[in-house]
Amino acid sequence: MNNKDLALTYAEKISRAIEQQQYEQAIEEIQDLRPIDIADLLALIEPKLAWQLLAHLPNRSTIFAYLDPDSQVALAYVFPRAILAKIVGERLEMMLHRELLDVTEARKMAVYPLMKKARLVP
Repeated sequence: MNNKDLALTYAEKISRAIEQQQYEQAIEEIQDLRPIDIADLLALIEPKLAWQLLAHLPNRSTIFAYLDPDSQVALAYVFPRAILAKIVGERLEMMLHRELLDVTEARKMAVYPLMKKARLVP
């Protein structure tokens, strides 16, 4: 069995769990996967099932960001608008937070030599 066949078999197993509304079982199956791998798996699942699982995941905005554009559009058509808005909002918030951290780090690096010269830091 090659990797593609294995992925399809795994996707079918996850799909069955979602169809039976066994979200905890589906989440347990994927909990050790990286967000990018979960996105690849969701891309193999029918969109109306994929969104049901994605809505239950804690890092759903990161996973959604890793989906290819076609998969994102397919999910956007079946996602309830409130959940889609929440996921997009979470992603924007994460991006903004990361930008602020980067700016803060850049400022620290720019100010540190001056603080060291003034003997305010070791």
